[in-house]
Amino acid sequence: MAWTPTNLSLTCEIDDITGASGLYECLSAKQSGETFYNLNVFSGLSGTIAPDGYDRYILGFWSEVFDETLFWSLYHRNPQAEFVVLSDLEMNDLDKLDRCKWIMIYHWKWFARSVDGNCPGPRRYKVSSLSNRVNEYKFFVTAKLLDHPDAYVTWNARYLEGQNYDYIFQPTGWSHRDSLLHAVGRLKKPINQEFWTYDPEVLLTKSTSHPAYRDSLVNLVNETKDISWDENIGMLPGPYITEKTWKPLLAGNALLFVGQCNIRKTLENVGFKFDYPWIDNYSSCWGDLERLDKLLDVLDMILRMPAAEIEEGIRESIWHNQDLIRSGHIHRWVDHRNEQALERLAKIL
Repeated sequence: MAWTPTNLSLTCEIDDITGASGLYECLSAKQSGETFYNLNVFSGLSGTIAPDGYDRYILGFWSEVFDETLFWSLYHRNPQAEFVVLSDLEMNDLDKLDRCKWIMIYHWKWFARSVDGNCPGPRRYKVSSLSNRVNEYKFFVTAKLLDHPDAYVTWNARYLEGQNYDYIFQPTGWSHRDSLLHAVGRLKKPINQEFWTYDPEVLLTKSTSHPAYRDSLVNLVNETKDISWDENIGMLPGPYITEKTWKPLLAGNALLFVGQCNIRKTLENVGFKFDYPWIDNYSSCWGDLERLDKLLDVLDMILRMPAAEIEEGIRESIWHNQDLIRSGHIHRWVDHRNEQALERLAKIL
């Protein structure tokens, strides 16, 4: 049977994000005695989008977060199938699966296209936090900053309506986290409510003039995915890095990584620098509740620091990071690694 590319959904946008024209050619030209189902994952791995019965599934996680529950279900429903995952996430404990291969394909060129040249200077707020979709970490960092005169906060409470987020409000035994549960009632209402467009030009240029970036020294990067551990899989693929991280880098803020484990380490491997005047003892912590509690400790430390001390302590890293983006280093770094990834994919297929 000839190799039959089914639902080969590499769009022009994805070509731009990954430099993936070679990826499209590699998949569509391949001949083999197998069939495969190629999925660029935009809406999760539902049974409708990813039907059962294929010999090989090629799944591209470059525009949507890795969904461990749906992936696990697809994997077990197709016990004879091989899975090839194309993603900029680290495989982590999925490397224990003998039917799963992981190839690092980076999409960061889409985010690192411009920089507005802002540098730290007199700013009204020490810390800012933008929260759209509700999850564990966003609730607690928002509760921490409520009524704080040195913080700018948004909170779209509508995401609490009609969904099962009860687990957020249960005591865990982590004292710093549990002490913020009293904010449940207040966070049933929106704060500075706003809705963000997903147009890349707005996300990466106009959005950097937002007061959360323009008027703040430090941004709490409330990433889409903040959980790093799953009882079925173990350490989950990650870290998931989106425009939420790139916007404050572009805008000239220091970053607090409110997301999965090792965001800082991943960015440092590319060349970014985060030498801030506080102790970062949280971002490499795999335990989700422990990482959250340590993050809240660091936030406390920052809020106690004089603004001038924060400004002086973060300046060198901010200038370095903006120069790194402006120089084109990110594009070259991505192109080199994606070229290697295509060579590996060709050998696998």
